[in-house]
Amino acid sequence: MAFTCDDIRERWPEYFYRELAEPEQSRFVNHLAECPACRREEQAWRALLEQFDSMACLDGTMDAPPELVYRVKRQIRLFNDWSNQMQRHFRRWMTASAAACLILAGGLMGVVWQTRTNTVNQNLLHPIQHSVLSTFYDSKTLELYRKQGILMEKEEIHAETIAGNPAPDDTLGNGIKSKTLEPS
Repeated sequence: MAFTCDDIRERWPEYFYRELAEPEQSRFVNHLAECPACRREEQAWRALLEQFDSMACLDGTMDAPPELVYRVKRQIRLFNDWSNQMQRHFRRWMTASAAACLILAGGLMGVVWQTRTNTVNQNLLHPIQHSVLSTFYDSKTLELYRKQGILMEKEEIHAETIAGNPAPDDTLGNGIKSKTLEPS
């Protein structure tokens, strides 16, 4: 669809400031090539804009208005302040996160070191170990863990001892003595 002279008159500023889309800009140029009246109007617009530019250069008023300069500088200052504040917060959070990770890693290394050197107080762990094992594992699972070396035993594992309470004399009804488990 070609532009008409009326369409052109409404869109001179968009044409001069190259705000038209590429297809519209091409149609605009094609119309100017075909229409001598619109070419004369284009020349008049260009002459007017050149006069404005030359007047601004002669006055020395090519500077931006003071209010605009103030607003731009204020926005830059606000952005810089915000950016600096975010950097400080980021550094604080990173420092705190790094410290927390180091504390956690140190704690885990201490637990691993204690369990590997068997310096953990067995009297402290025995009630917890006994209750956890009896609650979550059956005798077949405990036997499998023993074979894989996950659990070590002092003598022999019996499901009845782990799951229930042994007889007062530490022997089961069949004469087998109950044993306690130790972590490997």
